[in-house]
Amino acid sequence: MRDKSMTFHGRDIFAPVASWLSKGVISSKFGEPITDYAKLPFPVPSMPTKTTLEGEVIHIDHFGNAITNIKVSDLKLLRSASEKGVLRIVAKGKQIPFKQYYSQAEDKELYALINSMNYLELFIYRGDAAAEFSIKVGDTLE
Repeated sequence: MRDKSMTFHGRDIFAPVASWLSKGVISSKFGEPITDYAKLPFPVPSMPTKTTLEGEVIHIDHFGNAITNIKVSDLKLLRSASEKGVLRIVAKGKQIPFKQYYSQAEDKELYALINSMNYLELFIYRGDAAAEFSIKVGDTLE
């Protein structure tokens, strides 16, 4: 067996597993079942009213974008419950404009979009939203 890689340990485990699975080997042949796995809490958005969704920042990526726990499916559910169908995002005490993609923002203000993983994300075009607006994991928005 090769030494464990410090940077690609996942690759060193999953590449051989994928290879064996592609050959039809059943996963129970790979080792002993794990019973002491860690369950990590994942905050779920709440709906205090039928037209309000409250979520929180769950991750700051290496660009300084703030990823929230609000999924596009949550927004669709909210939109169908709202009479007006208007989406308003409030974070850090101010209304945040919604954009379809990063380059629609031309200044260094805070904006929101749906990212490639279908989560609501706060960003600054070509900037670090977390640093500029003191955004931290656990901050709330609605």
